[in-house]
Amino acid sequence: MFSIRKITLSVLTAFVLVTFAGCASYTVDPSAKDVYLHSKISPLESAVDALIEGDALRANEMANRELRNNPRDPRFNLINALAYQARAKGEGYLWNMAKVGYVLSHKFDPYLWQASYLSGLLELHERDLDTAAVSFAKAVAASPDVPGPFYGLAAASYARGDFSLAYRAAGIALDIDDSVSTEGLQIAALCFAAAADFTRAERQLVKMQQLGGGREWFEDGPVSGSFLATIP
Repeated sequence: MFSIRKITLSVLTAFVLVTFAGCASYTVDPSAKDVYLHSKISPLESAVDALIEGDALRANEMANRELRNNPRDPRFNLINALAYQARAKGEGYLWNMAKVGYVLSHKFDPYLWQASYLSGLLELHERDLDTAAVSFAKAVAASPDVPGPFYGLAAASYARGDFSLAYRAAGIALDIDDSVSTEGLQIAALCFAAAADFTRAERQLVKMQQLGGGREWFEDGPVSGSFLATIP
């Protein structure tokens, strides 16, 4: 099962680099910043820094201050939700605030796939499988070249008994995932076996054994740098 509580720094680092450098680059290039992002660099960077430092409360305060001026900003809604999630214990008021933040982020920018993806992870954690599958499908539609949403869709579909969709989603995830992912292989193996493709399932298990202690698919949680680097 997905560990929603694994919150590391790599998601944030990636978010900072791409947010402040433009979608196509992972290095900071001031010429790539448009006027809108330029006006938001200092507050957004400060909120991200607060999350990196583990001060989610300060990140919430910064994000909410900016949202009072522009409540429709999808990225500050996303950062706000991430901070609420970092402070929550998997339930309660702060957890619900995180869910609302992801919904608002997606509403104001449907192409910001990270919002739907993170909503799906929360819903999967709550065993709200139908809603999670829809959220992952939205993330897939917004960014069909990213493996994470496909893994999420595969897992949600498998859990709700839609083995055909789980099989297809897992296959696509593996096709586009160029990183070492033992948990991704495990999800794929389960989905392939459920669809009675035991040969393909066994291949994933063999790969898992070969990888040994390889990187877990969800090792980098939603408030880590490698994930946030994907946010344009």
